[in-house]
Amino acid sequence: MPPWLDGPYYLNEESRGLGFDVSTNTFKMVCVFSRREFSKSETISKDLRTMVHVLGKDSSWREIPQVPPYPTSGDGIFAQGCLYWFRQSNSREELICFDVRNEEFTLICPPKRRCDYFSSVSGDQLVDLLGEVGYAIFYSDDIIEVRVLKKKQWVKHCHFSKRPLPRFSLIKVLGRWNKDGDILIETGYGVKKLFVYSLKNQLLEEINVVGQKCGFGTYIYMYPASSMFSIRGVNKNAHSIKTDLKQLDKRFQSLNL
Repeated sequence: MPPWLDGPYYLNEESRGLGFDVSTNTFKMVCVFSRREFSKSETISKDLRTMVHVLGKDSSWREIPQVPPYPTSGDGIFAQGCLYWFRQSNSREELICFDVRNEEFTLICPPKRRCDYFSSVSGDQLVDLLGEVGYAIFYSDDIIEVRVLKKKQWVKHCHFSKRPLPRFSLIKVLGRWNKDGDILIETGYGVKKLFVYSLKNQLLEEINVVGQKCGFGTYIYMYPASSMFSIRGVNKNAHSIKTDLKQLDKRFQSLNL
């Protein structure tokens, strides 16, 4: 029986992530459950439950003793052996980090913001920089700054004005577009627009999407193609991994997640 149907636990919205364990050469799916509905700012570790499933190997999910100090929120971003979630409360902002190999949770401080009295961190986002974890800071003067975590230090990657983007539109920094470090950005609801910020030219330009003018929705998934499909030994478990993913997707759909 899937763990989210066993007992009074509920899967927090998007409180899951997929990471790769280099020590065992396997993918691990991690899900955090809560016993009841509560504010994301509450620290009720006893009401949390962490489940791990090794794709292609485990026949079922297993519970681990480690739980995050706070409920996880948002899609887990995998970088450098860890899954990251962004947590925001009224008093502080932190990143929850899960070491996929050791299966342990830790807290990481986000980058320090420059003095900006008229904006909050409500728009800040974690960014998948294809092997590195990034952090997008939104300032009240329409500047977006992207920083990257390197050796436990937040280093500036780029900054640009969001004024060329559609006004009053939802803005999401999706991640690194190419090896040059250009940034892909998504705006809008439903039918969305995509923009790329070029580090070399320092320009923010819209890119065309096939079918966009016909009203089709756009879904973008970022992953490092060169590493995802060249990992040693993964092809041996390709069929079982594919089967696990299909079964997992059906379970999520049945629960309307």
